[in-house]
Amino acid sequence: MLAFFFFCICVLYACLLVFLAWVWQYKIPTLSQSFAPTNSFSKVCVVIPVRNEAQNLPALLSDLAKQNFPKEYLEIWVIDDDSEDETAEVLLFFQKKMPFLHYSKLGRNTKGKKAAITEALRKTTAEWIITTDGDCRVGEGWIRTLHDFYQQKEAYMVSSLVTFNEPQNFWEKLQIVEFASLVGIGAVSLVLGKASMANGANLAFRNDIFWEVGAYAGSENVASGDDEFLLRKFFRKYPSKVFFLKDQKAVVRTKANPNWQVFYAQRKRWASKWKLHKDWATKLLAISVFIFYLWIFLAFLGYITGLLKNPVILWAFLIKLLGEIVFLQPILVHLGYGGLGYGIGIWQVLYPIYAIWVGIGANFGKYIWKGRSY
Repeated sequence: MLAFFFFCICVLYACLLVFLAWVWQYKIPTLSQSFAPTNSFSKVCVVIPVRNEAQNLPALLSDLAKQNFPKEYLEIWVIDDDSEDETAEVLLFFQKKMPFLHYSKLGRNTKGKKAAITEALRKTTAEWIITTDGDCRVGEGWIRTLHDFYQQKEAYMVSSLVTFNEPQNFWEKLQIVEFASLVGIGAVSLVLGKASMANGANLAFRNDIFWEVGAYAGSENVASGDDEFLLRKFFRKYPSKVFFLKDQKAVVRTKANPNWQVFYAQRKRWASKWKLHKDWATKLLAISVFIFYLWIFLAFLGYITGLLKNPVILWAFLIKLLGEIVFLQPILVHLGYGGLGYGIGIWQVLYPIYAIWVGIGANFGKYIWKGRSY
């Protein structure tokens, strides 16, 4: 009876993923090919909060210098959160050939990504804000694509695609597959009327609406959430004005985590936000996901040890895997990593353990991020 119930849950899960794959394929907007870009540009400010990114910043700043967006309508603000490396020297060098590049340091009594972004928005008069991270890379059409989509949709906020650089090893390939699932869930949930997640490495929004919704008030002391908490504030007040953009010209690429320890610290930091949300639906979803993967883990453990011998268990796992392939493979193809689909099967085995470990870790103990303990 339990095996049959488990089978039904996996079938329902797979059906849900097939539906989400359809939403991804047909309901996520791209920049319309028929859209005629106006010559009336909005002023854009790219905000880059940094801490010890001297090694990574030259690549990003070089990408931004090559943008096919009119430089007279562009500002770049790099806000330094108490870096201990040569970040200042890097910025001073690039300022000589990029007059639209500005640099400032946070005051002694402020720290963190939210404070850095807020500081930049106090300094700029730009209408349209785009945030990214110091270790990212962007294509030459990144700003123009986001800007034109903003005008096309008259948007107040636009979240878009983030993935990792070309993988150098098997571990980085697995991270691309896992991260693609987060990108896909964030995109389809927004279309379905639920703002669940976004990524501050590729997030754009109206400057005036940022202040109107209260900026980061209520989450200032949380290490993470500069993207997710802000997304929810925008969506609560203006749900029809918040979009996810599925356009390959808008993809941002960043570095994969170098090892499991850094990966775990990042995911623990992200997962720790769930208990800070005020709506019970979000908390219930987080608890349900944890219970689901705990159940998956116990069923898998029971099957391989022979405690659960019903072949229905195996069929349940195969149907679950099929649903995940249907959902994730098109996302991987869109991100340019369609050849990594085999990683979906590997995560089928790893993800229950990972979800349980992160779920427990997010509620206990501290973590280190950017040299700081939280």
